[in-house]
Amino acid sequence: MLSCREVVDRADDVVDGNLKWHERPGFWFHLLICKYCKHYVHSLSRIKSALPFKNQKASDEEVDQITRFVKSHATDHEHQ
Repeated sequence: MLSCREVVDRADDVVDGNLKWHERPGFWFHLLICKYCKHYVHSLSRIKSALPFKNQKASDEEVDQITRFVKSHATDHEHQ
């Protein structure tokens, strides 16, 4: 089973539809049992869909800033 850290590290691939087929069962199983990771992936998906530059390529700085923000909030819940 994947750890919370592995789920967070692969969340972008899931949201973007780039998770490999053989990784999907373990990922989705983890989300079934971990409400914090499920919330994280759901939030990441909503953030990505709401970004104003959704149809334009974001700069590396913009992506890093958003990723740091989301990950900082996810790690707060990992240890609860």
